[in-house]
Amino acid sequence: MSEIMGVTVLHVDLKVTAAEMREWEPARISAFFNGIAQIKRAAEGLPFGDLSNSTIDDGFGNTWSITCPECKQQSMEIVRPGKAQCGNCG
Repeated sequence: MSEIMGVTVLHVDLKVTAAEMREWEPARISAFFNGIAQIKRAAEGLPFGDLSNSTIDDGFGNTWSITCPECKQQSMEIVRPGKAQCGNCG
């Protein structure tokens, strides 16, 4: 962290290639994008906490209910920016 004009700044250097990400398990992809969403929320001054209680967010302005509309389980996952799907029924 550093301080710029009296504001604490967190520098995040993400070096993940698309090829590396394609080999990740869906849960790891979901955790990655939820982590980005948490950083974004903290930067905006919003509470830094568990997003899994009702919604998931890919960090790019897209938000979905954690509850699958088909099977009604709390199993929705981020699979890539702009897309979420159920971990149970796909």
